[in-house]
Amino acid sequence: MVALDNISIPVQLVSGSYIIPVCTKRVWDMLKGCKSNAEHEKVCGMLLEGVPLPLYDCRLLVQVYVSGMEQLREETGLIIPYYKTEKSPNDVKYTIYTELDKLVSDYANINLYEVDDIPITEYWLILRDAFIYRLSQTEKGREYLKNAYRLTQTEADEDIDIRE
Repeated sequence: MVALDNISIPVQLVSGSYIIPVCTKRVWDMLKGCKSNAEHEKVCGMLLEGVPLPLYDCRLLVQVYVSGMEQLREETGLIIPYYKTEKSPNDVKYTIYTELDKLVSDYANINLYEVDDIPITEYWLILRDAFIYRLSQTEKGREYLKNAYRLTQTEADEDIDIRE
């Protein structure tokens, strides 16, 4: 199991150094959508539990924290297996906004509204596992996972027998 407890991101700002713990999915979604000064200040207040920062530090905090969390996600292997495929025609003309949250909710057996309150690292872990589990239930899904895995490998297979 991936160790997801006591994770924090060190952040050096103009106003000082901070150690910021992993945020919830709700805060993560806000971080990823920050556009205005007010949104940056609100999110910084949530991450630092009310510690006021100047706007330039708020903007820097959001950038550094998001970058650190994305690096952590990659290092811990919490990324969903993916590779580009030829898209099949889709008759549905609507976007489903909560599809991934529903996947997490069903897999973890929690209420859809509770998903926003779990730490983002746990969300990523459950999402990854739920995605793999769901795909592993069909032959086509297993083929997708096999191809996604193959494309992530950088080492040569040592057990290949090459004959002329």
